[in-house]
Amino acid sequence: MAMSEAAPDVPVCGPAFVTERRLVPWIGTSWKMNKTRTEARQYTEALTRTLNATPVSAAVWLLPPFTALGAVCEAARGSSLRVGAQDMHWADDGPYTGEVSALNIKECGAQLVELGHFERRQAFGETDEVVNKKVCCALAHGLAPLICIGETAMQRDYSVAREVVAYQVKVALHGVDPARLPDITIAYEPGWAIGKDGTEAAPVAVNAMHRLIRDVISSKYGTTISEQVYIVYGGSVTQDNAMSFANQTEVDGLFVGRAALEVDSFAAIIKEFSQARSRSTSSSHRDHGDDVPRRAPQLIRPSPQT
Repeated sequence: MAMSEAAPDVPVCGPAFVTERRLVPWIGTSWKMNKTRTEARQYTEALTRTLNATPVSAAVWLLPPFTALGAVCEAARGSSLRVGAQDMHWADDGPYTGEVSALNIKECGAQLVELGHFERRQAFGETDEVVNKKVCCALAHGLAPLICIGETAMQRDYSVAREVVAYQVKVALHGVDPARLPDITIAYEPGWAIGKDGTEAAPVAVNAMHRLIRDVISSKYGTTISEQVYIVYGGSVTQDNAMSFANQTEVDGLFVGRAALEVDSFAAIIKEFSQARSRSTSSSHRDHGDDVPRRAPQLIRPSPQT
């Protein structure tokens, strides 16, 4: 793995969030370079109306392009929707033409930030070391990181996918305070499964990779903390295949792409997945005699910065 060029230091990650447990799946989408401000606002308002009319047991989040971030945050205000940015720089300011900072994102009212997406790694040369700097910067500013990881088709074909994913997890979380792990969501998105030409992944194989990710976290931070980290799947998720992931015990939610560009399609995925997960969870509890799920997803609310 090639090392990145030296980047400015950022503060070591320290406690800054108050976490609140919710027994619900996390389901979200990134619009990538799609939707104008007007389209983004209309979509958000429509989705809010739909979810209000038919409440679901799911935490839903949107990642609009930066030009529409403020409009979406405003449209989502007062609703259960959570909003985030698709990327950010590790520095607060400076000569980084075209970049946005954590401060820019927070000023818009966003709570989350996506980091390390496969397309950014491939098209813009973003390395694991840079992703780590961004993770620590996001946490330092009270933003909840959504860290994207996943192997390429070549790495899969050469049977090194597990090693690659484990490496990405370890580097992304380097220097993160154990108390901050529940504030982080990891999205497993194998490069060969995303995009219009992506190949659908087998749910059992996805579940196994999620288990590996959790084991890697557990090896460094312990089982108790690793069980609090939320791991979602994204890779050509559609309304047709979303339900196949609902009964996979290590898949804590979905990161939907093109299938979420239309409100009705995204709302259907949210509803059907959350209902299927609720049935699966209830059945599991009865089988094991548990009163509560093994793992509770985190909803993160930044506390005032000191």
